Amino acid sequence: MDKSKPLPGNPNLERQIVATLCDGHIGKNKHYNIITKAGLTAKSFQDHRYQKIFLKAKSIHEDGKTIDFVTLGLPFLQDNEMFQLISDLSAEVASTANLSQWCKIQKTHEVARESLRLSKQFNDSILSGSNVTKALEDIADKAHKLQKSISLGGISADMQKKFNASIFDYSEEIEEPDYVFSIEVDSKWYGQACLGDIVVIGGASGSKKTTFLRGCMI
Repeated sequence: MDKSKPLPGNPNLERQIVATLCDGHIGKNKHYNIITKAGLTAKSFQDHRYQKIFLKAKSIHEDGKTIDFVTLGLPFLQDNEMFQLISDLSAEVASTANLSQWCKIQKTHEVARESLRLSKQFNDSILSGSNVTKALEDIADKAHKLQKSISLGGISADMQKKFNASIFDYSEEIEEPDYVFSIEVDSKWYGQACLGDIVVIGGASGSKKTTFLRGCMI
């Protein structure tokens, strides 16, 4: 299954990313590591020329060599179009200085979207009548997997802290909230209207809504 993250089809963005990929002056293959950890692969690019460059960069990286314009250009010496493209890209590295931040933003958005999906999935499970404990176990397992992926994407410490705090530990005992009043049904008491809630009392005209509220206020 292809899990590559597709780019939005912006030719200029693709060109800038590949230009930065070719720059071997800022740490050994640092930009390659940033790009791949953000989820980009050769299939992320729509331009087949950039796919070729990315695959060659991957091969150079796996051989333990530094990716730069020279090592990338040599395999394309017989391909005038590709060699000229790589030469032209060398003049665009300066315009791609914010690539690292761009990748972090993309990963942060991905984590936020996935967190919302997990929350909705849990809510849907409960509404559909699923076992609460089982639903919590499933959601916790997926949340922990998402948490592990954060460290691979260069997420800020603040974002990671907020995400960690949002994980629900289903093994913790849930405290009974403070209720405004309780209703007895078949010898069993049910708490109603937690403190701090906004409660709406609805009913037909003359159904004693006001009388009920007066009783609650005594």
